[in-house]
Amino acid sequence: MIIDIDRLVPLQTALKKLHSATSVEDKLEVSTLVRNELVKLGVLSDIDDTSSPKDNRASIGAAYDAITSWDIKKADNKFQELLEQNNSDHKKSAMHFFKKYLSGRAVKTTLGLVVLNSKSKNKMTWQAKREPIALATPRIPQILLEGKIGAREPANKERSDSLIAFYEFSKIITVASKDYHARIKVAEREMGDHAAYNLTSRQLDGMYSEENPSHLPHWLNKSDLDNQPSLRRCDELLTITSHSNNDVNDSTAFDDVSYAENVGSNTAYEILLDTLEVQELEPSNSEYSDNPNDDNYRYADTGYIAGSKKELASNRIKELAKDGVAVKVKDIDWSEIETDALLAESLIKKSNIMGQVDYNELKDNGIEPGTAFLIQKVLASVATEPHWDLVEFAKNSYAGRRNISYNQDQLLAFARLADELGVAEQKQMMRKAYVSGIDTLKARISKCVTPRDLYNELVAIAGELGGSMLSTDVADKYKTLSSEQDALRTEMEEESEALYKEAIAGLAKMAKEEGINPIEYNIQKWVMSWATEKYPERQFSGSYIGKGIVDANKFKKWKEYNIALKAINAIGAFETLTTNRSIQQWVALGERFWAIIERTSSAFVKHLNLAIDGKYDDWGLTITDSSKTGSGGKKGKKKTTFELIVAEQIERKGGKEVVINSTKELKDEFGFRDIQSGDWILKEKSSAEFHVKNTAAAMFDLSDIIGINHKALGFNGRLAMAFGARGRGGALAHYEPVQRVINLTKMRGGGSLGHEWFHAIDNILGEVLGNEEAVGAGNYLTEKPSLASNSKISKAFKDLQDAMFIGDTYTPEVFKITEKDIELAKLNINPDKLNRTTKLILDAGNASGAVRAIDSIYGRANRSRRSKQHTAWRKVAAAYYNQDKSGQEVVLETGLISSKFKANSVSLDGTRAKPYWSSTREMAARAFQAYLEDSLEAQGRRNDYLSYGANNDLYDGVHKAYPEGNERARINAAFDKLFEIIKDEKVFENASADEALMDSIFGAQPYGQFVLDHLIQW
Repeated sequence: MIIDIDRLVPLQTALKKLHSATSVEDKLEVSTLVRNELVKLGVLSDIDDTSSPKDNRASIGAAYDAITSWDIKKADNKFQELLEQNNSDHKKSAMHFFKKYLSGRAVKTTLGLVVLNSKSKNKMTWQAKREPIALATPRIPQILLEGKIGAREPANKERSDSLIAFYEFSKIITVASKDYHARIKVAEREMGDHAAYNLTSRQLDGMYSEENPSHLPHWLNKSDLDNQPSLRRCDELLTITSHSNNDVNDSTAFDDVSYAENVGSNTAYEILLDTLEVQELEPSNSEYSDNPNDDNYRYADTGYIAGSKKELASNRIKELAKDGVAVKVKDIDWSEIETDALLAESLIKKSNIMGQVDYNELKDNGIEPGTAFLIQKVLASVATEPHWDLVEFAKNSYAGRRNISYNQDQLLAFARLADELGVAEQKQMMRKAYVSGIDTLKARISKCVTPRDLYNELVAIAGELGGSMLSTDVADKYKTLSSEQDALRTEMEEESEALYKEAIAGLAKMAKEEGINPIEYNIQKWVMSWATEKYPERQFSGSYIGKGIVDANKFKKWKEYNIALKAINAIGAFETLTTNRSIQQWVALGERFWAIIERTSSAFVKHLNLAIDGKYDDWGLTITDSSKTGSGGKKGKKKTTFELIVAEQIERKGGKEVVINSTKELKDEFGFRDIQSGDWILKEKSSAEFHVKNTAAAMFDLSDIIGINHKALGFNGRLAMAFGARGRGGALAHYEPVQRVINLTKMRGGGSLGHEWFHAIDNILGEVLGNEEAVGAGNYLTEKPSLASNSKISKAFKDLQDAMFIGDTYTPEVFKITEKDIELAKLNINPDKLNRTTKLILDAGNASGAVRAIDSIYGRANRSRRSKQHTAWRKVAAAYYNQDKSGQEVVLETGLISSKFKANSVSLDGTRAKPYWSSTREMAARAFQAYLEDSLEAQGRRNDYLSYGANNDLYDGVHKAYPEGNERARINAAFDKLFEIIKDEKVFENASADEALMDSIFGAQPYGQFVLDHLIQW
């Protein structure tokens, strides 16, 4: 039978009550309502709750009854009564009872199977075992109310959250109604989230059918099905088979997990599922073991964090990128990487996807050198990561402007549709399109022989970028509205013409009677005034329709038709963009690529014309020594320019006393997603205890300083902690923005926790504030304050930026002294023949002063905006004072004017090609260290584990990594203000509240449907 979705509403209401029930009595009462509704739906049989399994031992029966009615304490006592008896038969019976009826059942948790800790012989213990498990009914209230399976969003986003919830729940109903057993499994995925699978197999599909009993497997008969011990209380028909009977193609098999001990051989048992509560049992301290080999070791991992050393599976995308092989759509397991948006974002980048281009092969294939040169330019224009913003495409591409943004109403409607789709959905859609686009582009342009061939191919691609198509229903509605608008316009034009003629006739008559010259009148104003006086019951409006005066109400309705038609056009353009992969793939390649194919890039048009004229007929433009040898040559070891000092010994003064006895307690106390440990934590109890307790103490002290509740420091489960599980060689502590985990290494992590925690809040806070655009491994609020959707917090981050950067100090700048520049300096700077420019260079007396003097003439434009003459004179000035350093690099104080902190940070980078120490995020984290240490010192406190070494004196004056003096005080004040605003705005409290219930069972109505159904109903 098919369950009508309306029949699920009473069940959903009962489950909501169950979700909000607090006392055990209320839960028991409401669970009866839930069970009754399940009976009505034909999922459960109406069976007396007092029934118990057939067993001749009263104690075992009582324990079974206790466990099925969720009196865990009573079950524990009954079980221990059996264990404590000297009768060995009773002990065997107790163990048999546990294995047969209790072991493997989902007791008070849907995140792990309840198992007996066999190493504890004198006490019954419960433990969540992290293996693939069944989706128990207690998760259904959460699914219905929150529309998600685990802590993260569901992977399948084709439906709204509310529909996903009903879909997941109705699968249970449907499975029951078809008279066969299947299983819905929840598996923990790579990022710690959970995804649901409807698992079926040849063995379980059609397990029993009256019409075809031959479907029954050889190892299970109808009697077994009818008499399974927990079927009466099972809210989901779930069968786990003996591991030895699982076929290798059986989709219900659990990899590397044997259930033979728990469920016996050649028998199917159903896991007992509950309808009461969703919670994990928290063992008391006495249940922790200090033996690293025990399952309940106090410093064991609390969960799995993807990307650690323990992860043995290699990453396909990175392998291909390393080998220089282009990645195709089929090479990527999209369902796997898209379970975590941050992971997908970090992988789908040009550096991983593009691969190398073999220009020698193009040459061998007969392609002209000018064509190869242009191909290089086209590929260089591809964005470094997928362009996802559809509104930006509508505004900044010729195709987008032509189809969408030429009309403001149409653009606004399109923008609303894009906003409804959401940033995350647009990014996910465009990631796949980006990979497809690069692959398709390379395949098409590599076949072009001449520059003219390439031009024609780019024109064809530009044609594919445009276009908009309406679905049949929408097109019919558009046609109807357009016809109605045309008819209304004709009606207004005819009325306007008649009104105008009547008014002009009246004017002529009045002019004749009063001897007035009509030419002296403003005809338009006269007609409007006359019509208003003649027909006071009507309203008129000036318009370009007809003779310039029309009925105001009709004109308003005509404009509403206009808005509706523009909105429908927007729907068509939006549907085309979001469903047509051939268009998406070109949109995803970015704005510079659009400019090339649409010929709006003047630089590329110039190159194209020169190539067509044969000006680039030289393979040396594309085949250089580096392209011949590739990038696989052995690289020398990168010179280390600077390293932060780490604490050799940890000292703490003041602060709250810490009582944290396990990684589990550490996780729960501070709201971390999980805690993961390396082998040294798992093997060395003393090291584990040291880092766990010092981390807890540091987090409490951090909470005191910034005024944020310590339970929110894990950002509501977004942040994870790792101890030595993710280090690489002698690496220092670090924060991983993709996995959102802080890793503290065994020997070099002390004193870094505060530094890394600030990286985390810098990266995660935008998401906590609810801004989808802030989600990303490369998004930091110190670099992009606008990503903070809260204007006060955004301003606080901008003020922090200013405090770190603004000053009156020249930042260091590297000059490469060449022999050519030295010769030019000698030739142009002659003391006997000085002009204004050369006199300034000589008068400066040193290289830095000379370059600054040149800047005073030309203006301090940024490097990219300097004129060629300005740049040339700067090189000459630097070379004049460094004639003995030909071929060397010199560092001059001639860069942008900034704070001393910024200038010193640039010095730390030395000759790095890409700034690290002077990057905004890194400067902010070091400044935060200084803030922490100064704040603690002001209170007579200290915590070297939280932060150590934010004092430039420790570096013997050679390096200055931290702010000093007035700049330091100004930055500290900016941090004070930032955290004061975060606290006043109740950011973390509001974030927790926002993770609440769905608006309604069917969610909000899509805007496109709203336009079609409501906008034009007057």
